[in-house]
Parts: sequence; structure tokens; C-alpha cells
Amino acid sequence: MTKLPISAFIICLNEEAYLGNCIESLDKCAEIVVVDSGSTDGTIALLESYIENGWPIRVFHENWRGYAGQKQFALDQCTQPWRLNIDSDERLDAPLRKLLPELIAASEDIVGWRLARRPYLVGYGYTPVHVHERRNLRLIRKVPVKGKSEPMDIYLLANDKQALTDYRPPLQTKTIVARLALRYGSGEWTVDPQASACLIGRDDDCKLKVDHRLVSRRHASVECVAGKFFLQDHSTNGTYIDDSHGGTPTLVQRELYQLKGTGVISLISSAIGVALCDTGGLE
Repeated sequence: MTKLPISAFIICLNEEAYLGNCIESLDKCAEIVVVDSGSTDGTIALLESYIENGWPIRVFHENWRGYAGQKQFALDQCTQPWRLNIDSDERLDAPLRKLLPELIAASEDIVGWRLARRPYLVGYGYTPVHVHERRNLRLIRKVPVKGKSEPMDIYLLANDKQALTDYRPPLQTKTIVARLALRYGSGEWTVDPQASACLIGRDDDCKLKVDHRLVSRRHASVECVAGKFFLQDHSTNGTYIDDSHGGTPTLVQRELYQLKGTGVISLISSAIGVALCDTGGLE
């Protein structure tokens, strides 16, 4: 089989149960970059078995840099003209694999493609058709940039704090204090500019612990940046946000979403949700 000039890049930690299906769907890619952050299950042995069977896999061991930092490190290791961002629990379906040659043959003014992701909830099946699903930028290519001797990647990774410019406004007599209260069961956590991000999930170190088998260990986090509140989804199946008070919920998958006003964050269904309560004011 003729390989396509695509580097697929994956970050993983203890993904033995899912990684094989992901790799099998990348058989058209000339390179598969895997960055592991310390797996203790059979993930590394699984990767070695694929390498022994001739799969073009390059494995890197890198301590966890945060979601954005780890993705960026994986992207930096890619060598092919096109790069495909895919998670270890995802896979390319047959129609998309068939379409790949056409996508990368696009004119040079097209530097990336947004791909649709259809989530499958264990025990529930595919998400209903009425749930709004976003297309995410997943397939990108290196492009020439004026002033640079070699082509480089143009790619924005969400929530990369090290890439933010620090702006300090002049002193004011009144300061707007932004606060967001998150409530689940009897637990509550207030997010403000001084507080660290509120982690939501099954792990014991989560600020709001949601003990349910379909909730990821570190499902999502909420933090305040420049007076605004953002949710970053880290989960397998995504996070549903209803901030329209009865409207169609928005599905957020491995991306940032700005939270405004009040609403409900649902981790798998309306039965498991975290209430939003905007408590901003003046001091």
C-alpha cells in the first residue's frame, strides 16, 4: 500500500485497551508519532509489537506538560508535510480514510481541514442527531512563512498559557471581580482569578469528584483567564454544556468553551451535571 505523506500524532497514558484500534485506522499514514507520558499497563508493549510488524511508529517518552504542551511536543516530532491530530481512543472511519488523498491534494492556499468527530458513549451508543457537534481542526500542513528559511506549522493549541501575553491594566478605583460557582451534589467550588483551575472527574484529586463509570478520571477543568471563564474538555466522550436555558446543548470535545452566565455542565447526560452560577460583582 502506498503511504500518504501524513504524520499522525498521538499522546497517551495507559491506553492499551484503545490504542490498537486507533493505529489500525492509520494504515495510510507514512508516519505515526506516539508520545507516552509514563504508561504502566501494556501500552508500550503494544506499540513495540506494531513496530516489529513494520508499522511506521516513532515512540517518544515525555513527562506530562499539560494537554496543550503535550500535543505541541508531539506535533514538533512530525516529519511529514501533513499532520493529523488524533487521540488514542479515536479512529478514522472508512469514508474519511478514502477521502484522505483528496484532502491532502488540495491547493496550497488550503492549509488545514476541520474534521467531524462522532462520539460513541459506552452503554448508550452514538450521540443523538439533535446534539450540536463541532468540526475541529485536525489535519494541517506545514506552510512557508515570510522571513523563515523552512516551512513551519501554523496551529493553535487551546489553553497553552505559556503562549499568552501578560497584560496588566492601569490601576482603577473600581475593580470588576469575576467569580463562577460550580455546584455538584453537596460540593461547591468557586473559580476566580486567584483560584487554581477546578478539575472535574473521577480522580480523588478532582475539586469536584463525580464518581460514575462513564465519567473520565480527569473529565474537564474550569478556570478564569483575564476575567473570563473557560471550560477545557479532557475526556473520552466529551462534555455537554447547556447555557441557553432549555435550548440544544453544545458538545465540547478536547477544546475550550467560554462559559457565560448560568447553566449546566453535563458529563455524560442530563442526569450527571454541574450547575453554573455567575457571582461576578464590583469591589
